[in-house]
Amino acid sequence: MYNDKIFEITGFKLKFLCEFVQRRSFQSLFVVITVFMVHSLPSAVFAGIEWKEYKSIQLRGVPKDVVVSRSGNWIYTLLNDNSIAVYSPSGTLFDKILIEDKLVSIEAGPSDEALIVTTEAKQIKVLSLDYIQSFHNEGAPFKGKIDAPVSIVVFMDFQ
Repeated sequence: MYNDKIFEITGFKLKFLCEFVQRRSFQSLFVVITVFMVHSLPSAVFAGIEWKEYKSIQLRGVPKDVVVSRSGNWIYTLLNDNSIAVYSPSGTLFDKILIEDKLVSIEAGPSDEALIVTTEAKQIKVLSLDYIQSFHNEGAPFKGKIDAPVSIVVFMDFQ
């Protein structure tokens, strides 16, 4: 019954002798399982990284260093003219900070209001940043001078 039966497993033809199948000995079972396992292993797989350009921002100078704020709201670019260009994630230039010291690198601070820079004078400086937004309030009711300055304060962590 088993004499000339051919089993096809993963593209390999294995012919089993009648006596191995009928005896069902441990050695023959071990050999059969080992052969099946070896031939069913995947061949060498080489991993890689696929990438594509998500966004491109046209800079206004040659960059020396780039860092993203912790919140992801700002992109700081240290340029060769010792200025820091601040971009929104959409790529719009928000402002340019001019620094007198020769800067080496920049790093995001613990919040969006801090930026850490290193200088050629072997100093680390922490810059405090205030983001000034303009908005139009024409036609809104007011009390006092029409051109009076307005400060908006945000309390983030009070109980």
